[in-house]
Amino acid sequence: FGEINVCCCNAGVCRLAPFEEFTDEMRDFHIDVNIKGVWNTCQAVIPYMLQQGGGNIVIASSVTGDIVADAGEAAYAMTKAALVGLTKCLAVEYATRNIRVNCTQLGYARTPMVEKMAVESNPEDPESAIRDIAVGVPMKRLAKPTEVGELFAFLGSDESSYLTGSQIVIARRNGEARYGDVGPVMIFSQSPIKNTPGNRNPGVFLFCLKTAADGCETPLPAVLDLPLQMLCRHDRCLPL
Repeated sequence: FGEINVCCCNAGVCRLAPFEEFTDEMRDFHIDVNIKGVWNTCQAVIPYMLQQGGGNIVIASSVTGDIVADAGEAAYAMTKAALVGLTKCLAVEYATRNIRVNCTQLGYARTPMVEKMAVESNPEDPESAIRDIAVGVPMKRLAKPTEVGELFAFLGSDESSYLTGSQIVIARRNGEARYGDVGPVMIFSQSPIKNTPGNRNPGVFLFCLKTAADGCETPLPAVLDLPLQMLCRHDRCLPL
C-alpha cells in the first residue's frame, strides 16, 4: 500500500481473580498484551508516519480502570487505564508533527465473545444474560461491532481532524461488568489511492490475529475485511 495512514491498537485480554490470588504470570500477561502490545505497535508505525508527514492512531482502552472498576479486574483495569495516559502523552508529543492519537473506551458490544459468555452464563436462555448486561446501558442494548468500528473509522478519518488526545466512551455499562479474553489485534491501514465501489470508507482494512489467549480466528465485523500491511503483538511486529 505504500503508506500507513491509520493504525488501530485493539489487542486486549482480561483474566478475573481476587487481587490477593493474582500471580505474577497473570499480571504480566495483561501487561504484555494490553500495554506492551500498544506500545510496540505505536513504536512500529510512528516512524513511518513521520516519514510520510503524518497519520492517525486509535487506541482501544476501556471504561474499566479509568471510569469504572469491578472486583477481580485489577490487572485489566490497571493496564487499560495506562492506555489513557499513553494516548494523552503521544497526542501531545506528536501533535505538531501531524500525528493524531485518540482512544476509545468500550463497555459492552454484542460480539461472538460476549454471546459465548452469555451461553456459558445461562445455557437455557442466553438472551436473558444479554438483557441483564444491557439493563445498565442507556439505550438498553449492547453495541453492534459495526457501531464500534464506525467510531474507530471516524477517529482515523479527516472528519476528526481536530481531535487528538481524546477519550471517547462507547457502550458504557454502569455497575458490575464481566469481560472474557478478547482475541483480535486490529490495525487499520488506509490507502489514499484504493477506492472500492460501494465502500463509505475506501482503503480501510481490518485483520484479526489470534492471541495467546486463544482469541478469535476470524475478523470481527468492523469496516472491511481485507489484507493488512503489518501485524503487531506484544513481542514483535511483522510487515506483510
